[in-house]
Amino acid sequence: MFGGIERSLATFQVEALSAEYFLRGQFKPLGDLGVFLNDRRRDFIRLDDVELIPLVAGRQQRGVRREAVNVHKQTLLALSLTVADEAQGVQILASKRPVVFYLGSLIVRGELHVNVDALDEDLLDDARDFHPVSKATIYYLHNGAAPFAREAPLLFVQRASVQAYHLYEE
Repeated sequence: MFGGIERSLATFQVEALSAEYFLRGQFKPLGDLGVFLNDRRRDFIRLDDVELIPLVAGRQQRGVRREAVNVHKQTLLALSLTVADEAQGVQILASKRPVVFYLGSLIVRGELHVNVDALDEDLLDDARDFHPVSKATIYYLHNGAAPFAREAPLLFVQRASVQAYHLYEE
């Protein structure tokens, strides 16, 4: 509470993926979600009420639950919002392109939200690290069932984790 004004922060149900871990929990960004994710002054994001599962083949460790976990943003491949109503409230660019992303062990297909004048060969500009993809379908390339949702109403792809991408026709 500041000066008699109380500001509530939005809470999002999220799933986050790195090369080695899957995390499911709640994310409460300090302000606008896209701005907070792309704030280069903040290296970590905090997830609350977290389930953390190793994705390593033949793992010896089961997943763990923790009240809070701090995650280094640059280790993430993607962060998805799993609740459609929450995703609809996120402010993103209206212009979009149908894209397939290759992120190591993941393939993501969806609608990348970009500036209207963005060139197809330069869709992931360096103005931001996390780019919004709506109507995302996630394909996991390893054997076994993936612990995460196969579809997400909104997913943020981490630019540095993209190994290749191309447009597709709907």
